[in-house]
Parts: sequence; C-alpha cells; structure tokens
Amino acid sequence: MNDLNMYYEAHGAGRPLVLIHGGLSTIETDSGRVLPTFAKTRRVIAVEQQGHGHTADIDRPLTYEQMAEDTAQLLRWLEIKSADFRAISSAFHLLGSPSFPGPRTSRSCTAPIGCFR
Repeated sequence: MNDLNMYYEAHGAGRPLVLIHGGLSTIETDSGRVLPTFAKTRRVIAVEQQGHGHTADIDRPLTYEQMAEDTAQLLRWLEIKSADFRAISSAFHLLGSPSFPGPRTSRSCTAPIGCFR
C-alpha cells in the first residue's frame, strides 16, 4: 500500500470489524484482550500503521491523512466494501480524514478513547 508493507491480522468470520490502534500502540496493546471476543462473531481486521509494531517506518511524512489512505487501500485490497470501525485514542482522527472510506463503507464507528473535531 503506497510503498508501505502494512502489517494486519485477520480473524474470525462475519461482518467486518476494523480495529485501528492509537498512537505509539500496536494491535496487541490496544486490542489484544478484546480481539478474540470480537472474532467469535465478526471478521476482524486489525491493522498496524506506519512506524508502529510490525509495520516499519518508511521515508515519507507520517500523517493522519496518509494513515487513512493506507487503511483504505488495505480494505480495497482485501475487497472489503463495508465495515464497522473501532478506533482507539488518536486513531479516531483517521475516521474524519478525507482519505478515509467514509460513510460509503462504514456502518458504525466507535472510539473508546479519543476526541474528534
């Protein structure tokens, strides 16, 4: 995705639920305890953004807009046309980015910790 080898995990089956970690976090730190529960009834796609966890940093700016585009490209590559999203903390900013798939692809968005302008 945009020269980024983005790490993601896929678990379970059913309606897609995309988990997006917060700043300086990983799948494990933000969703490790709840992911197995979600995967009992959902197809869970958990991503690690540029410079986080298993996804290396590359030579380009790290912005919410770029992370949103990376996530959108991953979902297109996985052929996910509609999903629900769970964004932790600062990741909630991705959901409001113009690059994010938006209402065409999301039924609901939750942000257990975060703010949105």
